[in-house]
Amino acid sequence: MPPLEEWVIERAGRNVLFTGTIYAYLKNTHINRYLIYAERRSAIDLAWTDNGGRATISFGDPFSPRVEVKFGQAIPIAINGGGYLRYRRRSFLGGISLGWSNSPIAEWILTGGPAGTNVPVNSPFGLFNTATSSHLVHCWQFFSIALKWSKNCNRLGAPTPTAPAYVSINYRTPLGGGGTQPSTGSVTFSGQLTSPAGTSDMGETSFQQTDRWEAQPGATSGNAQVNLSNLKAGTWRVEARSPLWYAVCDVVLAAGRNEFINFQQNRNGCTRGIEFP
Repeated sequence: MPPLEEWVIERAGRNVLFTGTIYAYLKNTHINRYLIYAERRSAIDLAWTDNGGRATISFGDPFSPRVEVKFGQAIPIAINGGGYLRYRRRSFLGGISLGWSNSPIAEWILTGGPAGTNVPVNSPFGLFNTATSSHLVHCWQFFSIALKWSKNCNRLGAPTPTAPAYVSINYRTPLGGGGTQPSTGSVTFSGQLTSPAGTSDMGETSFQQTDRWEAQPGATSGNAQVNLSNLKAGTWRVEARSPLWYAVCDVVLAAGRNEFINFQQNRNGCTRGIEFP
């Protein structure tokens, strides 16, 4: 496995890192580019640049005494413009599970040297996150900055990710086709993964969503639908429940495919396909 120590603070002068100091050059040695804050529509607000030089990163709690940064010690990390960097679960489309905090969260450990010794400048170190028990590394991403946890990165020997499944769940309740007033109702869909496919942790393992339906006078049915874009592939137990009825079925959701599940009021189980049978 390639080394996980692929970050370096480039700086002339001092020999070791200190808390409470904002450093301008946080470089990833795998691609020889610098990490900076940059706004994105979704995903973590980070980007790569070929040029450092702007105030970028600081280590430790700014309200504590200024001391040397030590290997093996859990500390906060702040990115100028964003806040304190922390683990935060995101959907598949949101990229790496990182987020911001307004207050210091000591969930980062610098690796690459004996625990308790000072972290030198101009020397590679690793960024280990205690919340997810993995290193932050450069790795290609679909929809965001090329960062991943080492346990999910193919180039570091991680298993090939299993793409999530995309699912539309439909509900239909028969109506009499008469009356002068609209008909309304609601249905709640829920699901639980019972047997995953593959070894990746990509995708959600449970869900619950409620949808309300409304049918105009004379309609022969009321219809509801939810669309789910990030379910882990595998076998699921899916349930539809309205005030006077519920049905359950077990379905296999394939990785990277659009799936359709259909429930009809007062019938057991479900059907598959774009349309109701």
